[in-house]
Amino acid sequence: MRYLGRIFLTGLAATVPLALTAALLVWLGVNAEKLLGAMAASLLPDAVVFPGMGVILGIALVFGIGILMQLWVVRQLFNLGEAIVGRIPLVKTVYGSIKDIMDMLSRGNADGSGKPVIVRVPGRSEALLGFVTRSSVEERFGGDDDTVAVYMPMSYQIGGYTLLMPRERVEPLEVGAQEAMRFVLTAGMGVAGATQRSDAGARRA
Repeated sequence: MRYLGRIFLTGLAATVPLALTAALLVWLGVNAEKLLGAMAASLLPDAVVFPGMGVILGIALVFGIGILMQLWVVRQLFNLGEAIVGRIPLVKTVYGSIKDIMDMLSRGNADGSGKPVIVRVPGRSEALLGFVTRSSVEERFGGDDDTVAVYMPMSYQIGGYTLLMPRERVEPLEVGAQEAMRFVLTAGMGVAGATQRSDAGARRA
């Protein structure tokens, strides 16, 4: 019975991530089809409209915006729009938080923010993995030029906290931000290398 239970849990562990990922992609595709597909149906002749056009238009729209963002004029207009959004209470907080996280995960910043780091706790052997969000902290926030802000995400939930740390206690990691974030959010189980080493150690034991 215990053997059958392990088989079921193994299948569940393989199925649930795929199912959730597929559900998210289907949700995005269905909504893109509803919105953009309906717009295409109202603007184009019926002869050229086909199922799935909304999804294709959504992908093309994202790529098109990425290309336009390379133009100086478009970037200035985008910055103007962001400045307007930044004046709306609550909206600016939600938008700014999402944008900062996406920027951190996609490319990081030239000043080193978004870089995965290890934070050493004085007098203890434990260490914490986090992400530099500000390479220097202003005095009004309780810091100085030698203080960095490090975001410490929590595993398996949306949340975390921010530490203001002396720069010498922060050690940069030679891994990408996406890999490090996945490591933290899955409590170390979502990185292939860690899993392979764990399996190899279990086999030796």
